[in-house]
Amino acid sequence: MNDDLLARLVSGIDAVLPEAASLRRALHADPHLGGDEADTRDAFTTAAPWLEWLPLADTGAFGRLGPAGPAVGLRAELDALPITEATGVEWASQRRGIMHACGHDVHMAALWAVLAAIQDADPGLPVGLVPILQPREESNPPGAGT
Repeated sequence: MNDDLLARLVSGIDAVLPEAASLRRALHADPHLGGDEADTRDAFTTAAPWLEWLPLADTGAFGRLGPAGPAVGLRAELDALPITEATGVEWASQRRGIMHACGHDVHMAALWAVLAAIQDADPGLPVGLVPILQPREESNPPGAGT
């Protein structure tokens, strides 16, 4: 990767961090268990309308950014855990007994930030990127196997 491309991407990620933090907090406040993540998927894909999103394993999705041909997959998990949140933070889960306790909300926000930075920077990627929104990572059957 050349230095100019890297600098543009880092600058682009810095520029979208406030939006990524807002998305993370919205996702954290409205978690869904495995198999019931359609609303989470829709919140993410609505926040990234510049990509065409295709369905994956019922409640997941994937897209494509950059040129045709070889691609790198970037994955974020959608599901939350059956745990009651007791953090007291402003963006705490609004769903009793369900929370993003292991960072999937952060993974989704980070993936969104990378996609937004690439979209904004139009870096002319040498390979495509395939963002994958994986459902049911914490449950059986896992979304990765379907």
